[in-house]
Amino acid sequence: MYMALVFALIMDLLKGALKSLRINQQDVLQLRRRESLSKYKYVPLPSDKSIRLFEFHPVNTGKRDIDLEMSIHSLEEAPSFECLSYMWGNPTFAFSRLTAQSNKEYGTNVEITISGGALLVARNLHDALKVLRRRTGCHATTHYYWVDAICIDQENIAERGQQVAIMDNIYCTARNTTVWVGPEDEFTKDAVMLIRDIGKIPLSRHGEVSPQHFNTEQDSTLKRLGCKPQSHKRWLGLIALLNRPYFSRVWIVQEILLSNAVLLVCGKHEVPWALLSNTISFLLTSGWYRSIGVLSFRELPFIVANPGVYKSMLEDKSLDIGMTVVQLETARTGMAQVGHLILFRHLLEAFRPSDASDARDKIYALIGLAWKERPPFSTHPDVLVPDYSLDTREVFIKTARLMFLGYGDLKYLCHVEDRSIRKMKGLPSWVPDYSVRLRPIPFYLLSSSGPRKYYSASKGLPFTLGNSTLLAPQLHVLGFRLSRIKSMARFKSLFTDDAPAVWELDPAWYKVCTFAANITTLQKRTLPP
Repeated sequence: MYMALVFALIMDLLKGALKSLRINQQDVLQLRRRESLSKYKYVPLPSDKSIRLFEFHPVNTGKRDIDLEMSIHSLEEAPSFECLSYMWGNPTFAFSRLTAQSNKEYGTNVEITISGGALLVARNLHDALKVLRRRTGCHATTHYYWVDAICIDQENIAERGQQVAIMDNIYCTARNTTVWVGPEDEFTKDAVMLIRDIGKIPLSRHGEVSPQHFNTEQDSTLKRLGCKPQSHKRWLGLIALLNRPYFSRVWIVQEILLSNAVLLVCGKHEVPWALLSNTISFLLTSGWYRSIGVLSFRELPFIVANPGVYKSMLEDKSLDIGMTVVQLETARTGMAQVGHLILFRHLLEAFRPSDASDARDKIYALIGLAWKERPPFSTHPDVLVPDYSLDTREVFIKTARLMFLGYGDLKYLCHVEDRSIRKMKGLPSWVPDYSVRLRPIPFYLLSSSGPRKYYSASKGLPFTLGNSTLLAPQLHVLGFRLSRIKSMARFKSLFTDDAPAVWELDPAWYKVCTFAANITTLQKRTLPP
């Protein structure tokens, strides 16, 4: 009896060892299969109107958790497809608990399988692909997708430029676009609930609300419009959502404005972009957007007593709903009203603060939205096109020169920022550094009410630009020499964080300014120019 028990125990151990050995052998074989998978090789596109689309394999082949099949199509004859809008880096909000945990994670790449080959993609794109795959499971028919990092050979410079040049047509052709802003965090639920409520207020009733209602009659005003009252924490949730890094990307301008339908996805939450758009429209029309900021909420007694998950976020006084989303809604409304795309110079003004991992995209990402029947495209067609063989400095020089030539004046010099905040080395002094924000704001953009007041230093004298190549670092202009600058006031920059806002004026200039300030309105009107 005893020997039988020992024998049975030994047999069980042997079976377990053999089973473990088989599992280990399978793991080794699987690992070898993965290691032997060669890098995916892109098949060249047959024409400049061709695109690649991919679909998910219905059953994973065991190589990678994301398994795709790529195909090439003519854009004009392509099957119905969707686009994905996302960002390459860490998509989490700076004050979220996710950020501290995910900074290192989102700095890594993940390998996926495409048509039997391996391709490395950013971690955030991998997360977005899993969301698309999950949603694809709801469809019985074949589902095609277009994603820039997968469908464009990123190592082929010529192809990158060619595909970026038709990206506006790609988004216009796509059935819809999925916007992936990242995983859900502790603020997401508040934001989504607010958008679903405020976003349902009819557009025709937005004008019934005034700015002071936000602080005095917010709940009763919303009830009158058929909307539930919103807590201040929900407004903070909206701020958290709109300050995710995704909304700072310059590429989303084209991706959002040109798409036929847009679905915003954050973790497991899905919200039609139309609801977010209507929410922002309501805030702009009512003037409530001026009151929605951390600075407005952080001193409220009930917020101070119970900040909850918003405690760390409330320490940043500058947080508000974000200018990029405001500019997006303004541009969308403008396009709907005038029935055409936007002037290129207005795009550069509005979205210059947006971010791009490649500074050249601060220009290229806006070309598809520009009104081609107006300068600089009407005067110099087919000159300003995406060309990644040019370095960033050359792209900025070319853009600035075309703006001078296209508009026929030197007003574009107002777009050159204060030299203390320029980052790009070796950039000519007359060329804006688009990688930084424009400071100070030009005079002609400062008018806060009524039509813009345009300044004309030349008083209508003709403008002549000397002959130079588009990439020449010097700007040759013809004019009259009136005088020479003898000396300059000592100046400490107003636009750097560590510099005090101090002007040190020469006494003579101070007298001139004082004299001008004391001239009465009557004297200004009656004295000769």
